Amino acid sequence: MISNYMLYGYCLMDNHIHLLIRENEESISQVVKRISSSYHEYTGTPTIVNIDSALDMLSENRRKAAEYQKV
Repeated sequence: MISNYMLYGYCLMDNHIHLLIRENEESISQVVKRISSSYHEYTGTPTIVNIDSALDMLSENRRKAAEYQKV
């Protein structure tokens, strides 16, 4: 199965990665899990994905962006 998302940009850091993604048919958590799993398979390194905190941060960023657009 191939994920259906658009990856607009990324920044690979020493211990994490920043992704600019638009999800389409899958939820953002499914997309992040799939990317994390693929990265682990490719590099052989362990990955820890805390989906709950990532989704909380995403929700907060969306809320802030909505407030900013109102001004």
